[in-house]
Amino acid sequence: MSLDPGLTRRILLRHRPDARLGSDSVLAASELLRLLVLEARRRGQVQAECEAEIGDLEEDAEDGLDVAVDGDGQADAAGEGRRHAGGMRMGAPSSSTVQIMPDHIAKIAAELLMDFS
Repeated sequence: MSLDPGLTRRILLRHRPDARLGSDSVLAASELLRLLVLEARRRGQVQAECEAEIGDLEEDAEDGLDVAVDGDGQADAAGEGRRHAGGMRMGAPSSSTVQIMPDHIAKIAAELLMDFS
């Protein structure tokens, strides 16, 4: 994935229209924007997966399944499979995909911006 330097130039000039930008500075800014987008996507995916797992656990609880995890990480409910202490299912990865929504990015934005400042 790469960002068009022309797009980066337009973004930078939008903030300061009178700025003179060298091609090297535009390329460096493009790389920083690329890294920011990739990290936002990664963290947004983690947030989405966590919320999906919490939703699954809440559905299990609503269905009357005992989803408590004892000290050794073994789920108490029959057929629930082994879970680690955080409650996440262990073993084969889930076949379902998780969509990253704008609210997932909003939840991680402050920490992301602090990390990139």
